[in-house]
Amino acid sequence: MPTSTELSSRTIFYRCLFAALGVHLCAAYFSAGFYHWDEQFQILEATHHVLSRSEFRDLPWEFQAELRPWLQPMTLAAFAHALSLFGITDPFTWAFFFRLFSAGLGLASVFGLLLSVQSRLSPSPWRLAAVLSASLWFLPFLHVRVSSESWSGSCFFLAFALLVPRVIRRDFPTKKIGFLVGWLLALAFEFRYQSAILGAGLILWSLYNLGQPSLAQFRQVWIPILTGMILGLGVGVIADDLGYGHWCFPAYRYFVANLLEHRAAQYGTSPWWEYFRLLAFRSSPPLGLLILFSAVLTFWYRPRHPLTWTLLPFFLIHCFIGHKELRFLFPLADTVPLLFCLAGESWEKLGFSSAFQLRLFQVGFGLNLILLLISITTPAWSEIQVLKYLYRHPSEEIAYLGESPYLVAGIPINYYRPPQARFFPLQDDAQLRSFVARQQVPFLISVKGPTLPAHIRTLLPLCRLEFSSLPKWLLRDNWLNRFHLRPWTLWRCPLSSPAQPLSPK
Repeated sequence: MPTSTELSSRTIFYRCLFAALGVHLCAAYFSAGFYHWDEQFQILEATHHVLSRSEFRDLPWEFQAELRPWLQPMTLAAFAHALSLFGITDPFTWAFFFRLFSAGLGLASVFGLLLSVQSRLSPSPWRLAAVLSASLWFLPFLHVRVSSESWSGSCFFLAFALLVPRVIRRDFPTKKIGFLVGWLLALAFEFRYQSAILGAGLILWSLYNLGQPSLAQFRQVWIPILTGMILGLGVGVIADDLGYGHWCFPAYRYFVANLLEHRAAQYGTSPWWEYFRLLAFRSSPPLGLLILFSAVLTFWYRPRHPLTWTLLPFFLIHCFIGHKELRFLFPLADTVPLLFCLAGESWEKLGFSSAFQLRLFQVGFGLNLILLLISITTPAWSEIQVLKYLYRHPSEEIAYLGESPYLVAGIPINYYRPPQARFFPLQDDAQLRSFVARQQVPFLISVKGPTLPAHIRTLLPLCRLEFSSLPKWLLRDNWLNRFHLRPWTLWRCPLSSPAQPLSPK
């Protein structure tokens, strides 16, 4: 018969899993767009190209230099093709299903990771880790991202969850489990090459803890893992061949370009301690400080823990790579609930009372819930709403002032572009009058800003605000100037109109 503690832990685990499922569904639906440009241009635009809907020359320079893997775009393209067989051809609906699939991977990895270390934690900290796994604000936000960081981290920690508890028990995994571990490690590498550091740490920890290698161990554990790795890498090689049209090894080109030729350094370099600053002050302080403090405590007091063997080398190597971004650490996000709880068991050694720890948890958890509500109910990129409106309210000709809504950092966004629409820049009055003269129905003008310029309002005084990427009440009372915001706005303009004042409604 299971004990009351086991029943309590099991009940809390399933309740947390159910709550996390609801939170991730909300995030998958509302958190449209991208956190970083790479999510759009390295993944979705490459997927769009695989579906034969855009030219290879429109992809970022990394594809021209054959640095990027094709496995993730190929997987998404196959997914999109399957959806199209059911009549689902809207790219925004595709993106929702992509986020939903990514969320499923993230949920499996974070809760699998939780189960894998249950025997190494006492019941109370483990139950707390379950609650945090369901409620930390950045986990659903990152899990639904269709990014290399998200998919690579999920695959790695799924492999971690399958291998670690068996090594702890000194129980050889079955050949099927070993093969799956190797396959997942290979996929993690193919989605993001830097995860090789995580994989190496996990393999070394396993070798250290399994003891003296034997022929039986080699046959039962390492041959299946190596077989899974080789076949997983083989799938990646085939995907790269299909993407580039010839056999190549982008991982090697990536290493040469970014580490030997320092191409990544062109985007800026930082001192070795920059990640400490980013974690402390850029990742929702004071939560970021708690994450950093928890990681340091875990590494110091638990040097033989599998998380120390995997996370610490990954972090240190990234510290000594010149170009640094906080997102490079996102593959480690699933471990934060465990780091909090592992470190919590060490706080008393540092003299922190239980009352202080409780008060700190209450303040941090309250702030976390506010951030969670915001992150799962708002788009990751607010401009995505304008692109969705343009796609679902088709117009053959759309004019834009200054910036095109389908151009970001000089790179075209083709994935969300309406197939029949044509876009025209309006740089001066002559282009504006020429565009208006050939229109036969009311037309749209896209503007990066809250209002139309005076010369357009003079020529077309009856233009009315039809859509804004921000709530319309923010367009009044100088709110935008206070926060230095420039929303995308769409204006519906009739062909002819008597002169009268223009005011957004």
